Amino acid sequence: MKNIITNFSEFINEHKINEEMAQLREHSWTKDDTILTLYYVKYGLKNIPVNDEKELAEWIIGASKVSLDRQAANIRYLLGYDPSDNYVLDAYSALQSEVVEEYGKMDRGQLQSIVENIIMKTDKDKNKQIIKAKAMEKDKKIVSKRHKEASNQALEDALRRMGKDPSKFKSLGRRDK
Repeated sequence: MKNIITNFSEFINEHKINEEMAQLREHSWTKDDTILTLYYVKYGLKNIPVNDEKELAEWIIGASKVSLDRQAANIRYLLGYDPSDNYVLDAYSALQSEVVEEYGKMDRGQLQSIVENIIMKTDKDKNKQIIKAKAMEKDKKIVSKRHKEASNQALEDALRRMGKDPSKFKSLGRRDK
């Protein structure tokens, strides 16, 4: 009975971990995140307590640099930036449109004050943990893929030693060409 309870507890813990990892895969962009992106597009990182784009994306917002770049491209589109001079996307969200409408015409000092307040209230440690968890998940996938490739290679080698053609066996995970 104790063994069953332990296994069930392990199952529950693994399920919770899988749910948490699923949540980490997609960052839900908030109004604050979008305001930060608007400032970043208009003024760069000057005069705010952020060292670089990676820090802004990962530690402050809790997303990837690529995700920040895409959000910034949508903001550039809404601000009317010239596509020939800048990376722009026209797949903007209602939230991005709302933020540009509400905050886009503010002067730099006003927007900077709002951005500094957002940065100060950000849980950087939590975002760092999220980014580390994402990196660990990616590493696990890479290791798993390499392990599977090594196993397949060992099986192919064994079949060849037996005088068999490995390409004729479906169990190796190969698709018909």
